[in-house]
Amino acid sequence: MRVPSRRLSCALVLAWTMACGGAEMKTLDVKVQTNDSELRVTNTGTTEAVGREFIIYINGTPPNAYRTHGTLPEVGGHVDLPLREFVTKNGDRFNPVAQAVTVVWIGGYGYDYRSFKLQ
Repeated sequence: MRVPSRRLSCALVLAWTMACGGAEMKTLDVKVQTNDSELRVTNTGTTEAVGREFIIYINGTPPNAYRTHGTLPEVGGHVDLPLREFVTKNGDRFNPVAQAVTVVWIGGYGYDYRSFKLQ
């Protein structure tokens, strides 16, 4: 039986660590609220991502849910996203008259997804 070289073993461990979460991703520090027509995302403390785009999913788990994009405002600021702008991969548009928002996932572009359950 041949034993792999130490160099090869180290390379495999490094590759596995990088692929399996060696560097922990950050989540956006936000608050999420909804009403009959909009979803509000308030930046409660993420300074390094101000002005950067994020992805937000509703009523499902990414990537199989309604989704749209937004731009993170200054800390303390908010962005209102019309619920009718949320669309599935198949092109189905969210209908806030027919259903309520029950779960929200927010992240993307270098940030891990974070979920919020709404009542």
